[in-house]
Amino acid sequence: MNRVVFIGNTLFIPFFLISAGMLVDFTVFLKGTDALIFAGILSVVALVTKWLAAQVTGAIYKYTKYEKAVMFGLSASHAAATLAVIKVGYDIGLFDQNVINGTIILILITCMVSSFVTERAARKIAITDKETSKKIIDRTERILIPVSNPENIARLIDLALIIKDDKSHEPIYPLSIVEENEDADERINIVKKVIDSVVEQISSGDKKVQVLKKVDLSIVDGIARSAKAYSISDILISWKAQQGSGNLIFGSIADNLLVKTKQSIIISKVLQPLNTYKRIIVLLAPNCELESGFNLVVRKINSVLKQMGSNAIIYGEQKTIDAFTTLNKDKKREFYNYLMVSGFEDSDIIEKVKEDDLYIFLSSRKQTVSFDFHIDNMPKTLNKNNEFTSFIVFYPESLKSLSDSQITEMTVPAFQENIEKVIQIKDKIKDIFKGKVKL
Repeated sequence: MNRVVFIGNTLFIPFFLISAGMLVDFTVFLKGTDALIFAGILSVVALVTKWLAAQVTGAIYKYTKYEKAVMFGLSASHAAATLAVIKVGYDIGLFDQNVINGTIILILITCMVSSFVTERAARKIAITDKETSKKIIDRTERILIPVSNPENIARLIDLALIIKDDKSHEPIYPLSIVEENEDADERINIVKKVIDSVVEQISSGDKKVQVLKKVDLSIVDGIARSAKAYSISDILISWKAQQGSGNLIFGSIADNLLVKTKQSIIISKVLQPLNTYKRIIVLLAPNCELESGFNLVVRKINSVLKQMGSNAIIYGEQKTIDAFTTLNKDKKREFYNYLMVSGFEDSDIIEKVKEDDLYIFLSSRKQTVSFDFHIDNMPKTLNKNNEFTSFIVFYPESLKSLSDSQITEMTVPAFQENIEKVIQIKDKIKDIFKGKVKL
């Protein structure tokens, strides 16, 4: 059965779709409006009948309007079966060229409508379900700070001590991690020595720090496995590490960590001592209050706001700010300046950057109900337009994560394949320029 499906999906179906698509004659659209009129009538009839069917069925089974919309969206698209019917009809002379062209337009319109309606309605259903059955995560707080370049370790540990719960007796875990190669042992010992020297200066009786070290084929996989082994709740990385050029083949460290881990991810670009910032701007992603890790992240943001003692401006939607103020015990909204927004599509907040500003973004992972492209993209835009502006990005904990075996299956083959290609290219260059160019 696997071979039958494989051959069908890779050979017969593509050829059928190509052969049907080649029947379209675009010159028909230039010769008159018959094809367009037919396409319009066909599309309207197809969508209206599917919508009526969804409404009637939804009324019988007492579905909500969003459930009806999902049913309509999932059934509205026309593709393979429609193409088959039209092609057979055209081959036996039942349909003319206008019908063929109109059908292709029908497929285009209905597939687009189906995708947009289903995505929108499904998100609404997910939000509704989250509101009624939100799970609150209560776990031991353990902060992991992966370090391959110890340049920013002091400020990362300083930030970790600020966001760490005062009641927690767990140490902070700086992780000295390097990729596996010939000089891995030497490099990891160098990094660990630098971390140890910084830790010795910062640590005190009530501020415990436990340094870890790890060598792995991939930095991201090493972090993910260490987080699982030590039951880590939060992973704190620097923005410079997230942008590391060595990981461009596989995507940034942060992007891969968000996919492969469930822990809270904190990305920090803090360029000066935290107590020197004069203003803090907090941006809350829409619906982020529905995320399971929202409570823990708000507690950390509140710790930053309180310990830094700076003026804070908080942007968010009404219900998000309501949840935020409830958690930080600011129901009267007298501590900070709250500004209600309906969305961040046309926001110019990051364009009003002032000296000594610190931006805090509460974002979320992709494929979650609170993911917002505009909030997710703001740190990149801010970093590009204002190189010396500091910011911290918080991603709440997610209940979903890949298993250790899935991480290995996804990453190791691609890693090995790319390494082999690099070695082959290097050998070819040596053969060509042997004795002329020092490689």
